[in-house]
Amino acid sequence: MNNNELFLDKYRELENLIKHRKGQEYRGNSPVYSYVQELYRSPHLKDQLRGEKLDSIRELRNQMAHKNVDGILNISIEAIEFLDKEIQNIQNPLSAFDICVKLKDIHYATLKSNLNKVMDTMLSYGYSHIPVLDDNKMLIGVFSENTIFSIYKEEKNILNKENLSLNDIYDYLKINNHQTECFTFVNEKYFVNDIIKRFQKRKENNKRLTVIFVTKDGTQDSTLMGMITPYDALIK
Repeated sequence: MNNNELFLDKYRELENLIKHRKGQEYRGNSPVYSYVQELYRSPHLKDQLRGEKLDSIRELRNQMAHKNVDGILNISIEAIEFLDKEIQNIQNPLSAFDICVKLKDIHYATLKSNLNKVMDTMLSYGYSHIPVLDDNKMLIGVFSENTIFSIYKEEKNILNKENLSLNDIYDYLKINNHQTECFTFVNEKYFVNDIIKRFQKRKENNKRLTVIFVTKDGTQDSTLMGMITPYDALIK
């Protein structure tokens, strides 16, 4: 089999893989063309460049399919290797667990944690969110910059008290009680492209999605495995 034949075989393999991806619709366009547009819409420059290259390959394949180019056109090994990589990308897409900050690397707190020490940690390390976990490492709340503003607005005098623990402000930590931000959960195999789409969605109820938490079953009632911020998704 020469390079031209191998190229056409690889292209057909990629096309079939794209066509049978779960939850995809193509509305009359070719699967590869739709995939190219998907890459162009990505916020990642490297994905956009992949889309540009794949679009050129798509046009080249169309020329080969409709015109006799034998003896005129010889496909390079680089083009075949590019198709191989795209096939791998479809067969083994990045998952939530691949890009999340793992539990062992997360600075988390408990309800027994001292409030001032938690705030000092946020300032020292530049953290915007610190998960609050129970004894089973399940998420029971989030301490964030939003939490501080909410407390100051509602009962600022409490911040002047000494030796406060997070338990003293627990109502402000609950994930549904944050005034301007929201959180959600996904399982470890959730596709990264779908995570990016969730971060890109418009605000719901005037709240922006700031952290996605990863658990085994994608619910709050499971041990925390990791967390993803918009920054984590953008540098995938």
